[in-house]
This record gives sequence, structure tokens and C-alpha cells, in this order.
Amino acid sequence: MKQLLQRSALALTFIAVMAFKGWAQEQVMPQMDSQSAVPEDKVQHRAIDVADNQMWYGYYKGTEPIVGMGVPSPGVINEMIYINADDPNISGKTIKAVRFRIQGTPDLSDFTVWLAPQMPYPASEGHIMTVDVDETELKDTLWNEVLLPEGYAVPDTGVYVGYSFYTAATTRQSTYPVMTTNDRIAPEGSMFDWEEAFMSGWQWYPGGQMGKLCIQVLLEGEFNQNAAILGDLGNHIVVAGESVEVPVDLTNNGMAGITDFDYQVYTNDVAGVEKHVVLPEPYMVFGGKTKTTVELDADPEYAWAEKKVKITKVNGQPNLQADVAGTGSLITLAKDSHRRTLVEEYTGTWCGYCPRGTVGLRKLQEDFGDDVVAVSIHTDDPMAILGYQAIYENVRSYPSAHINRVLDVDPYAGSLRVPYGVKTDVEQQLALPTESTLDLEAQWSNDAFTRIAVTSKMRFQYNSADSPYAMAYVLVEDGLQCDTTGWEQANFYYYFKDYEEYQPGTQMYEDFKEYLSTDSDVMEGVVYDDVAVAAYGVSEGLPGSVKAPIVVDEEKTHSYTISVANNALIQDKSKLSVAAFIIDKTDGRVVNAAIVPVEGYELGIDDALTSNGNRAVSRYSIDGRRLTAPQRGLNIIRTADGCTMKVVVR
Repeated sequence: MKQLLQRSALALTFIAVMAFKGWAQEQVMPQMDSQSAVPEDKVQHRAIDVADNQMWYGYYKGTEPIVGMGVPSPGVINEMIYINADDPNISGKTIKAVRFRIQGTPDLSDFTVWLAPQMPYPASEGHIMTVDVDETELKDTLWNEVLLPEGYAVPDTGVYVGYSFYTAATTRQSTYPVMTTNDRIAPEGSMFDWEEAFMSGWQWYPGGQMGKLCIQVLLEGEFNQNAAILGDLGNHIVVAGESVEVPVDLTNNGMAGITDFDYQVYTNDVAGVEKHVVLPEPYMVFGGKTKTTVELDADPEYAWAEKKVKITKVNGQPNLQADVAGTGSLITLAKDSHRRTLVEEYTGTWCGYCPRGTVGLRKLQEDFGDDVVAVSIHTDDPMAILGYQAIYENVRSYPSAHINRVLDVDPYAGSLRVPYGVKTDVEQQLALPTESTLDLEAQWSNDAFTRIAVTSKMRFQYNSADSPYAMAYVLVEDGLQCDTTGWEQANFYYYFKDYEEYQPGTQMYEDFKEYLSTDSDVMEGVVYDDVAVAAYGVSEGLPGSVKAPIVVDEEKTHSYTISVANNALIQDKSKLSVAAFIIDKTDGRVVNAAIVPVEGYELGIDDALTSNGNRAVSRYSIDGRRLTAPQRGLNIIRTADGCTMKVVVR
């Protein structure tokens, strides 16, 4: 299945706007048409005068960039949002009108706007109110405002608000008539049902693939003038005597908007001093969210503490939602520790865009050395291992990189989606304080070289009666190579050699030139580095590996034995390393990581040059002579599983 998606990606024409060619890897259904993006200076059409006690409201706020969405065939399209009465902006209000944005209107017919107290199924039934819309009056891409015959009081169970129409799909606009935001962030509110298409029955807009439906309702009732709330703070770490700026969502629930606000931090329910924030510019979108920061100061004790932040004033006036707090936590450290960053790259030889993961890891190691702990996890190819299966089954796209398990990004472009943008992501992670040091040792512990003794040493910098931490280990090998089926690397960058972004003199060319210069889209004889050949406790950590209590600067030690006696994937034991990392079991993030080579391996002149079942069946010198025994220097080995490898005998 992955191979089918990989191959079909070359032919997709509906992938949304990308920073540059070569990023798309996953097929998105339904289809978004990036060429139908609408500039915001075209949305000012209005038909209904809004009274002082009325406000337009919806998940789409009217300020986001939008695109068309649809399927390449005619049919009936139903779209709706769920209006939740638990929202304080909705409770006790009456819906007076509905407005929406649409395109391709000359091809649309049987257009209705409707309200339903429950999810309508089929979509044409169960409506509490239906309004037929004159298609000749529809405005392409602009707001189309429809006054309801009577107001509808939102019940405690909420209400579904939507529209339905038939599209002939004879033009690009009518093929993609539904207008959604291009931010690809879908709250639980937008749904679709396309009766003649492959997506029949109501479906939530999938997060990360579609945006928010461009539809709003006109609410009538009593609204707060000055009201705002903060979102969740998350979990943070700070060094004693310092403070941390915490990014947080700020929601405006007041008709006056937000120019400035005051907030108060509560530590374990004890109130602290008030602080003041002035926004860079007033935020006026009712019910909308913007970003701001609040400051959390280090506590006097080196410990974990619960944090709550309440907005006390908005625009100098009492906040009418002051009882709602953003919550999170803060660990205060006695001192900072040296941090290394774990980069887990998910890849496969079948994956034509995965060479950019190889490029990204190589450049990160060149720039950061051992401060980047790189692990390449293969799936559905000969280098796949079971130890990571529980994790890679949930990987959304290939290639991808999990950085400290808090960022899921492209392994080359990073979260910024720019050439080598992953460097910025790693720099940001390295700059964060961490709770503990991690020092690592690994060495062969028996003469047969089948067991590896691993020792991890940690020093935490805060006190806790509990330990939410656990250790995980990965055995990593460089230089894996084989000439049998499945080891060839698919390479779609072969097709990009004529693109402007990949011409000589560009960063993309310099980074990808070995993949641009190939003769086909399949590369043979590839050498794979940083490959995970065994994994232990990587999902949730090894039980009992970091015991309570946690005491400031007290050394903790964990010892573990890795057996490679039955590991047929290993080719050259002299190229093995052990990666270790500390997992915070409460949120899954990686606290710190380290990687070291396995010490103590010496390949003797009489050794059989075997690798746990992959016994050498023939040996050759560099000039092609067949050898009856290993000889010093470069030996070319063919093993029982059909692989060919080069081994240096000292």
C-alpha cells in the first residue's frame, strides 16, 4: 500500500500549496485545489445589517486564506458545522441568519441552507428549518448571507448548520466549489457528505488534511464586552532564578476585542503577582484565537508545580470570564544539563522521497556531531525490526522525523518546510533546559561477541518522590548494504533534475546531487547508515529502569544487556553503536539522549566473518580472487542470505 501511494504521488495534481517541489508524500481525500486560493480583498460582500446585539460566529473567522475543495465528478454535496451549546458564546443565543462562501456558482443547483437538531442522515432529512437559495443570486467566493424565516434558539444539545447543492462539475471552480481554510487545522465541527462520490455518509474533516468550512451563523443575544480566556499552557522547564515565555492561545469572547490584558499565575493554587501584556495590535475577531505569551517564573523549590493562569482584566476592565484558567506545569531545576536531541527518522527503501531523510540526518550530524542522536527506522523493507512496530504503525507519512518525540516534521525541510529547515527545529530543541544528564557506556561482554553490556548514568536536577521516567535503548549500525531484492532505494529525485529549485548553484542541488544524477528512479548498492537493528523499550521505556525518588544531583545508574546472538540483520559488529534515551512517561517526550560505539570488538584473522546466522559462504580479494580463508585488508564476503559486503580484516 505504501508503495502504491508513493508511486501515485508523482501524478497528483491536487496537493495543496507546498514550499517547493518534492515534499508531497500522502494522498489527500477529498481534494483541495490550491490554485483556487482567494485573496482576502474579495470577501466584502454584505447583505444583512448587523444589530448591536448580533455577531457573526463560526469556526472560520473570515481572516484565514482559503481554497476550494471537491471531487472531480458531478454530484450532490452536503456540508455542515456543529454549533456546540457548551461554548459560552453560543449558550442562550438565537441564530438569525447563515452565511457561507462558495465558488463555481453557475454550475450549482438545488441549493438549500438548513438547520438540524441532530445529525441528519440521510443529509436531506431531519431538518428543523430549510431555506431554498436562488442560485442566480449566489456570489462567487464572496459571503452569501441568508436570513432565516425566524430565529432559532440554540438548544442545550447544540445544532447542526449546513448547506446542500448539486454541482455539474464542468469547470475547475465547480469541481472544487466548497470553500475551506488552507491551514489544514480542522476542529471537531466541520463535516461533509458527498452522496455520489466515494465519501458517502457524514465524515469529520480530518485534522492535518483539511481546513475549516467557510460558514458562519448570525447570533443574537447578550454578549460580553470584555472577555478572554487562555488555552492550555503545557508542561515547561526552567532553571532556578530564570523565567520562561510560554506561547499560549488567547481567545477573544468580547465584542470590544482585546488590546491588552492582565493575568495572574497560580502555583499549586496559590496566587502570585499580576502581570500585564499589550498585544502588538488589537485583536477584534469575536470567538477567534490569536497567539500570545505569558511569563512563568522559576519557583524557589527545585520541584514540579501545577500552574494556572487566569486573565483578570481585559482592556483595563474586569474580565467577565476570569474564572476560566489555562493550566499546565513547571519544573524548576537547580541547574541546567547538557542536552542532546533524539532524531528518529522513519523511512523505507520503497519510499521514493525518503532520500531526503538520509540527506537531513547526514547534514544534522555534520553540524551538531553527537549532540544529535540519529536513528533511522525502516519499515516494510529488509531492515525493518519489530521493536519499533508499535510506533511506526502510527506514522502518518514517509519520510518523517520525530524530534525528541515532541515534533513530527519532515526530516529535511523541518516544520518550516524550507531547504534544511530541520536544522532550526533541532537548534530549538537543543536550546531547551533538560531535567537530567545522560552518560552512556557500551562494550562487548563475552568472547563470542554476542552480548553487549550497557550502562546509563543520570543526574536529575530537581526533587520528586515519584519517577515518571524510563530508559530505552536502540542498537544502531552503519554501513548496511546488500545486493538482493528489497535493498534498492526508490529515488523520485531522479525526476526533479530539470526543476529550477534543483539546478547547480542552489542549496537543493548541493544537498541532493547524488540523487539527481542517477540513471533511474531506483538506486542499487546504497549504503545505509544509522539503521536501527534492534530496539528495547522504545515505546514506553523499560519498566523500573529509573527508580524513585528523584533527588537533586544524585547519580542514578541503569545497566542493561543486549543480546545479538540471533540478530540476522547485523552485518558488521565493528560498526555497531548503542543509542539511549530517557522517556518521560507522562507525556512521551524524550528528556535526553546519547549514542556511543560498542567498544571492545576485534575481528581476528581466523574469525569466520559471520553475523549471527549470516555465515560467509564465499570470500574474495579486492582483485576478484577467491579466498579459502580471511586475509588481512579488504575482504569481499558473500553471506548465506545472498548479501555481499566488504569487511576490513586487521
